[in-house]
Amino acid sequence: MPKIDLSQQLAKLFEPIRQNRFFLEVDGIPSFMVKTFQRPKISNGSIEIDYINVKRYLTGKTTVNTVTLTMHDPIEQSGKQAVQAWQKAHYDFQTGRAGYSDDYMREMTVKELSPAGDIISEIVLHRCFIVDLDLGNYDYASAEPVEISLTIQYDGYEVKA
Repeated sequence: MPKIDLSQQLAKLFEPIRQNRFFLEVDGIPSFMVKTFQRPKISNGSIEIDYINVKRYLTGKTTVNTVTLTMHDPIEQSGKQAVQAWQKAHYDFQTGRAGYSDDYMREMTVKELSPAGDIISEIVLHRCFIVDLDLGNYDYASAEPVEISLTIQYDGYEVKA
């Protein structure tokens, strides 16, 4: 029986992508305000087909699930003003006007970085818009920074290496 060579089992160069090595580009929101961003998540539906004594399955409709963006709200370059400008493209409370999809849908690009800071891949989310906007909380008992949370719906994505 041949021996197993351990060097063939282990990767010579293994460096996982780290959660903290990324930056996000979205029009109107400076990337330094971004605290967390969720990677895309997809669900494929299932269609059941009865055939004689068995059940067969095919893929159904594909659904892209929403992603969450959490941001800091700095004093000088206000995070709430940045997201309010995007929200205003959806619906303007002062005028009562709703926006066209071309005005409020944006591209979002997540750039994943190597330890040296080089871009190793990009995930581009297409036709993104705000589903939920939470401007955070005030709390006299806490000294934690205020955070802004957005739930984003998108139509699809692509990974660029």
